[in-house]
Amino acid sequence: MKKILFISLLAITTSIFGQSSALDIKAGFKNFKIGDSKSKFSVYLKDPTTPPDGMTIYSYESNNETDYSVFGRKFDVILLGFDKNDKLQYIDLIKFYDNNSYNKSLEEFSNISDELVGLFEKPSKITSDESKASLGYLWQGNKVTLTIDNRYKGVSIGSTNSICIFNNSIESRSTDF
Repeated sequence: MKKILFISLLAITTSIFGQSSALDIKAGFKNFKIGDSKSKFSVYLKDPTTPPDGMTIYSYESNNETDYSVFGRKFDVILLGFDKNDKLQYIDLIKFYDNNSYNKSLEEFSNISDELVGLFEKPSKITSDESKASLGYLWQGNKVTLTIDNRYKGVSIGSTNSICIFNNSIESRSTDF
């Protein structure tokens, strides 16, 4: 009995450590990695905003289409957030869908989620809010957190998919997590 309990605990610990370790090692997407210097991206940073937490968030605008592609899916917007030391702390990729494409947004959300499960195993947390028509998954690492969410914004607006990775020292910008 003790042997079975030990093996079960070892499997759970390995799974949790494997998820957080892989996520912390990856710590970003393609050319964007948490901790990168702002100077690496400065030529592409536009429209700064500074929320109350003091981080400065920029729209990343590049002509390099591969920057906007994750798992073979093109995103429309990349937001990068830097702390007061000009270190990257927040990366958000957003894709917009028109009001006739909600099912497509859900399908792509599901496909991207499957890819993330393949990389980081099961999410640490799943949220769903029917009143807001939102669905989200969260993977928690020791250093970084990764979220993906799908939100229906209404008939006149459509919906969005967002993949966000941020340093655990800042709060999540997703209201559902």
